[in-house]
Amino acid sequence: MDLFNKVPPNLFVVLSSPLKHTYASLLMKVYKQSQINIYTLDREVVIDLFCEYLETNQTNEKDMEQEFEEVETETRKRAFQFLNRLIEVRWLKQEHDYSRRYQISVPDYASEILSVFNRILTGQKQEFSGLVIAIYQHMATAEIEGDAVVNVENAYLRTLELNEGLTQLNHNIEEYVEGLYEIEDVKDVLDNIFNDYEKNILGGRYYRLKSSDHISKYRPKILEKVRGWKRNSVLIREQAAMLIKSGRDEDQIHAENRIYGWLQKIEDSFMNMTDMLDTIDRRNTQYVRVARHRINLFLESDTVNTKAQLNNVLKNIGSMAIKEGEKQHLPTSLQKMINLSVISAVDENSVYKPRVQKKKPKAIKVKRKTIDHEQRKLKRDAFKKHVSKTVTPTAINEHVSKVMQNSHSRHLSEMPQQTGEEWSNLIYTVLYGREEDMSYQLAYPGSKGDVVESEIGMIPNIVLERKETSD
Repeated sequence: MDLFNKVPPNLFVVLSSPLKHTYASLLMKVYKQSQINIYTLDREVVIDLFCEYLETNQTNEKDMEQEFEEVETETRKRAFQFLNRLIEVRWLKQEHDYSRRYQISVPDYASEILSVFNRILTGQKQEFSGLVIAIYQHMATAEIEGDAVVNVENAYLRTLELNEGLTQLNHNIEEYVEGLYEIEDVKDVLDNIFNDYEKNILGGRYYRLKSSDHISKYRPKILEKVRGWKRNSVLIREQAAMLIKSGRDEDQIHAENRIYGWLQKIEDSFMNMTDMLDTIDRRNTQYVRVARHRINLFLESDTVNTKAQLNNVLKNIGSMAIKEGEKQHLPTSLQKMINLSVISAVDENSVYKPRVQKKKPKAIKVKRKTIDHEQRKLKRDAFKKHVSKTVTPTAINEHVSKVMQNSHSRHLSEMPQQTGEEWSNLIYTVLYGREEDMSYQLAYPGSKGDVVESEIGMIPNIVLERKETSD
């Protein structure tokens, strides 16, 4: 199937022109207004939207001359130029209504493309809430006569949404991990962990995969229904006939293959979904590990890490040289420790050594070493000791219980924060706080995202409450 049999071939010309930013902004204004009005828009309403944008956003005159043979100077006439161009390339459609007024509408293909653009602009994420149970419900009711094929198709569409959402979640966690390496301040790391990541990944999406929408909870029943359908060739033939009767297909074999394709996609997705979930879990663990490492690095850099101190000094000196000039005197506090001089060129007496190509190493035959069992035992013991330091939910439970003692609740800012290990425990306390097996739960006195001042930085406004145990 050729894409441009469905989509006009010149559709994307305006989005590759010098005025692409203007065209994109005008299209999004029409799209958002069409979502409010549902049906068509009066042309005067569209012109008013264009005028409002053009009056507040200047367009480059040279770009206008390249785009249009004759450039209008009045805002309203210029708005008509943009509108007619968008109608010409068929992003928009113009027609008369019963009262002979011009109406503007967004064609189906353009509306689908603009909805994707809108999700990208607004950062809208694919939600999992209800998707898994919806797939199960569609398959559970798919044997009802008359509506069977409709339910199978709906289960197929929800499966595609679930696959897309898992892929997005996996990619987004990876971006958060990479973003941690670019943060240069401990407060920004804490804000990334407790506000951004907790809100967009843990609270809204990852947690639902581990609780209400846990895939393994419904997967066996979904696969059972799907395989039951695939074995029932009589039912497949009947439902294929329903597709032909409704005009959605013309050939019996093609209709049957379409239904089998839906069922196969659902089965393959749920059979292979464990690999994707394991990858998401690994990325989430990687995020926690990187966040812990970055906090430890920042906490130690001011007191222990001499290399980091020297790096900060040189960065500050470099900034001063850029702002005030290389030949300005250093501050008195730094003159006692370091002297700077400007080198304009490298001469023959320079200590600089040019790069030379490395010689290829010669292979040397190495004798096989005998295994030292005592050394092996020492390394195994060292590895076991390292593994024992892994922070588990059980260890966090014990840590929180020890800190809370007999109190029913304690604010997060009252938790120990003096060492890197204590900060690590603080992070894990929040990250594990949503798990069902924990002896405590998280409560928000205000709205999510609120922070309070602590000894070292900003801490989320969260209260740890001991769970009530049932006798």
